[in-house]
Amino acid sequence: MNSLGKIIVTCLLFLSVSICTATSIDTDSIVTQNQGIENKALFANEGQLSAFFEKLKDLETNRNRKLNIVHIGDSHIQAGFFTQSIRSMLQNQFGDGGIGFSFPYQLVRTNGPRDIQYSSNIAWASTPNTRAIGDTEVGIGGFALSTTTKNFALQLTSESQSINKIKVIYPTQTPQFRLSLTADKLKVTSVVSSGGKTHRIKSGETLSTIARKYGVTVAKLKQANNMRSDLIRAGKLLKIPTKNTVQVSNIKIDDNIQFTEMENHPYHSFYYNPQGIERATFFPIERISKYTINGFVVENNKPGIIYHSIGVNGAHMSDYNKYPVFFKQLPILEPDLVIISIGTNESFARMAVSEYMNQMNDFVNQIRKSVPNATILVMTPPASLFRRRNNNNYLIEYSEALNSQKNYTVWDLFNNMGGLQSIRSGRFASLVARDKVHYTQSGYDLQGQMFASDLLKSYTNYKEQH
Repeated sequence: MNSLGKIIVTCLLFLSVSICTATSIDTDSIVTQNQGIENKALFANEGQLSAFFEKLKDLETNRNRKLNIVHIGDSHIQAGFFTQSIRSMLQNQFGDGGIGFSFPYQLVRTNGPRDIQYSSNIAWASTPNTRAIGDTEVGIGGFALSTTTKNFALQLTSESQSINKIKVIYPTQTPQFRLSLTADKLKVTSVVSSGGKTHRIKSGETLSTIARKYGVTVAKLKQANNMRSDLIRAGKLLKIPTKNTVQVSNIKIDDNIQFTEMENHPYHSFYYNPQGIERATFFPIERISKYTINGFVVENNKPGIIYHSIGVNGAHMSDYNKYPVFFKQLPILEPDLVIISIGTNESFARMAVSEYMNQMNDFVNQIRKSVPNATILVMTPPASLFRRRNNNNYLIEYSEALNSQKNYTVWDLFNNMGGLQSIRSGRFASLVARDKVHYTQSGYDLQGQMFASDLLKSYTNYKEQH
């Protein structure tokens, strides 16, 4: 598929996230409105990819190393569809080196990839980088889990992914956690309370429709309201149950727990097992007063691509810039290529292009100081509309400014999609969500395919010239 002859519409989950339904798309029928860019280079400042391509060539030739790609963004990235599409295409060609960065989104109660399953026997406090700075240091994942409880267990398991190496990342230079590979599986029980939310019944509504609206079962709705039948009356107030997931474990932190030695470094500890790791449980080091987890990294024993996906719903570049620990932890991922996909939220904040570029350059400069040997690539944000009808012209200015600078490589998602016309056209309704900001999973998949295709084409061109 020629990426410049196809439209990709992205599932941009930003601010309030909705998980979109995948739709079967005939990609060959999606023709760009932007007919004047057929001869445009695949990337601006494409020559700056040479260092990464040389590493990629070595991997392809010798199959004896791993390459790390770190993709940082807002809700485009947190959803996981876009990055998973890219990951699949690159790993199919160069080998699967592992998932890479992983965060316990289940414990934060937000959307995100579910390649690894997480559970805990306590409720953790969660802090995204979009909040004002407090006493919790939000690091590499854009989220932090924290607790002062000293009897916790946090467990990760994988049934579909091969894991040989685990890193646990935290915001201190001294270790915070102990590891057990023998601890029993955590048992999870859901407890429902009435909470403080209510719903006034409207004419024509049923218990089933109300339950679906709030994401609870009819049985739990009836339980919260002491109801014995399904009969309801318009105008009556219903209590809406709040689901509190409490992980009840048979694990006791005592002498029966066998702990495994980890290798400790500033901001992270890691464990390697050539035989594989099915389940890992982390316990506290008792001398710590507050425990904070910034994320995990999981790898396998095979050479290939590791694609680290890092995204936060509603995030601006300033949200990443304001936490120094982010840049202290970035080297843990050993990035060879850093991809930045940020700008939608800046445009909705009506940020002037000059300020947007100042923040982008600040972000890039801090990344370069942190990982000086990494190649940096920036994607322009995709098309969106204000209030579902008004042109988001800020994106035009952002794209032009990014493509005109000379300090890093740029992939122009906005214009490769066809600009603002792509989101306005009814022909692409199956890819674009109703709010004209969010997109379907199919749109994410297509966007990932287009980027990966262009990257591979550029790599092929590099090999022919070298």
